[in-house]
Amino acid sequence: MFTSFIVNDSTITDTTKLLPNLANYSQYHWRVKAVNVGGESDWSTVWNFKTLGNPYASNLLTPMDASVNQPLSGLTFKWTKATERIETIQKYQFQISTDSLFASTFVSDSTLTDTTKVVGGMGYLTKYFWRVRAQNEIGWGEVSTDNLFSSFIVNDSTLTDTTKLLPNLPITHNIIGE
Repeated sequence: MFTSFIVNDSTITDTTKLLPNLANYSQYHWRVKAVNVGGESDWSTVWNFKTLGNPYASNLLTPMDASVNQPLSGLTFKWTKATERIETIQKYQFQISTDSLFASTFVSDSTLTDTTKVVGGMGYLTKYFWRVRAQNEIGWGEVSTDNLFSSFIVNDSTLTDTTKLLPNLPITHNIIGE
């Protein structure tokens, strides 16, 4: 059963082992045995566990990209539920900015547990940009140039805050107020 090893360590003297970086969304099997001056024990029962990974991106639904004549107050933003192989989405971060780089935000809410946000107080003839990302136990979703995440602009699993300054990104979703 154990044909390849991530860890095969016979020097452990404690009952815990910190593992190296493991692959996202993967299943691993483990077992242990004891060794002393009298010999070796049998192998323990084989246990397994699955690792998590950063959540996949949500798809923005409404208002549509490049839409115009949107209401100045009570505008409902909707996005799809973020998906992952193990469903553990905890919350979403929703941001609106008049700057495509999101250097400053008109709305930034990282407490959302649903896939909608109603926003008011938008400016007349003002162009807005919006984005959403999901969070699970691992952290916030990653930034990619495509919804299949075959390539990354940013792939950072070390974040400890809810914001990160990103490089120049292409404009993908914008709204123009009435």
